[in-house]
Amino acid sequence: MNEDIIILEKSIFATDQRAHNLCLELRECLRDMLGPQGVKERLFAIELVAREAIQNAVDYGCQRDPSKLIRFSARIIEGPTLRLTISDDGPGFNVEEVCQRELVQGEPESFGNGIKIISAYTNRYAYRDGGRTLEVDFILGEGNLMQEKPNTGVWVPTVNLVAANISAAKEEVRKLVAGSTGEFVVDLSSVSMVDSKGLGLLIATYNSLEPEGRTMRVIGANNDLVDLFKMMRFDRHMKIG
Repeated sequence: MNEDIIILEKSIFATDQRAHNLCLELRECLRDMLGPQGVKERLFAIELVAREAIQNAVDYGCQRDPSKLIRFSARIIEGPTLRLTISDDGPGFNVEEVCQRELVQGEPESFGNGIKIISAYTNRYAYRDGGRTLEVDFILGEGNLMQEKPNTGVWVPTVNLVAANISAAKEEVRKLVAGSTGEFVVDLSSVSMVDSKGLGLLIATYNSLEPEGRTMRVIGANNDLVDLFKMMRFDRHMKIG
């Protein structure tokens, strides 16, 4: 597949009803696209994640201002993978802090469960542009992951992994590792530089996971960082990309 296939692209004003209507439109598009078997396996997960992401954009991104816009797209990319992208013009948020708080909380809370749902039901998710854009992927043909997916930890550092920032980064990643199970994901979308101290932290994190039989995956790295990791032979130990 050489080009993306657009399933639905739309901008809506930030209201509850328009968010709901968009999700209903997405559901119908997915029914037509996926067919009976695909709908049975994935429709619930995709629609649920879309509802969480779009409603978060209404409530937090646009702060319930009906004059502000939310931009949504659903497309098929190589894989085949369904990619949903949701963006808004709001102030953004501290991605690392909010993800850590929601993903490591123990008992269910009356609010703040959206990111945990997004993490549990997708194959990959990433916040960009300071939290103003969310990108989620579903690998088509796989079943609903919620039945078998462990509590994956996701670390999204917002500063470069260099000597000056390592002390704080160590504590952040330690808490995330301790509060999760299964695969551990490091999203480097906001990182442009990793020095020897940063490399050491990544290796130490990987080493802490290995005795428990856990794996580590690095996503969102730019080409320079991918080349660095391959030169250091990180790809022999952890998934890169």
